[in-house]
Amino acid sequence: ICVATALEALRVYEDEGVVANSAALGEILMRRLRQMRDRRPVVGDVRGKGLLAVIELCEPRAGDLPHDGVYRSAPTCAPLVPWNATAHDMQRVAPFVRYVEEHNLYVHVRWNFLLIAPPLNISQIDLEHGLDIIEKGLEILEVALSTGGVS
Repeated sequence: ICVATALEALRVYEDEGVVANSAALGEILMRRLRQMRDRRPVVGDVRGKGLLAVIELCEPRAGDLPHDGVYRSAPTCAPLVPWNATAHDMQRVAPFVRYVEEHNLYVHVRWNFLLIAPPLNISQIDLEHGLDIIEKGLEILEVALSTGGVS
């Protein structure tokens, strides 16, 4: 019965174009995330496959130019939040989390990683809207960090 259920699920994925949609929208997702990496000093790097992606958050450094062609990733990136962070440490990303949640978007934040995993059947319009919210949230986070709004 389990194998029959799995095979039926795969048939539905094929018939409804879920895999093709994921591949096509995954390219849009990664293009937009690379653009964010190029514009936002708090973004050290982005990685992903299909509709599963991660944004690595780094401590903005004085003089950083986000578009200088050098993408910071561990170990050259000082993580915005340390590994095994406490709830207190996670307050550094609170402005981002607050903003995206206020806009009904859920992005899993774990230490200095923002995990993005929309449903495989998401529309391009909904994907673009979610990415707009994420980028605005990153901008708000950068302002909070630069003005001392978070510690």
